[in-house]
Amino acid sequence: LNLTAYLDESGIHDDSDSVVVAGFLSTPSRWVDFSEKWQMALNDFGLDLFHMTHFANKIPPYDSWSESVRRQNLSRLLNIIKSYVSLSGGISFQK
Repeated sequence: LNLTAYLDESGIHDDSDSVVVAGFLSTPSRWVDFSEKWQMALNDFGLDLFHMTHFANKIPPYDSWSESVRRQNLSRLLNIIKSYVSLSGGISFQK
């Protein structure tokens, strides 16, 4: 089985107490389908990219979304992840 990982990190800056790495695994063909659906959602939302930290803190452009729009849009993105990702995981390290 050929799997590809997409990972992200947080906390690599000097004043952070820990480093976190999290990500998803899926097959290359499912990543193609994922990317198409993800981009369609972003286009519908009027976004170039989705940044969870900005979303969670209601930083523009997410500050103009009502609570119902926030829930609906996040639900759509989570459903895309659930539909195309085979495995997710993360780990945290104390510095």
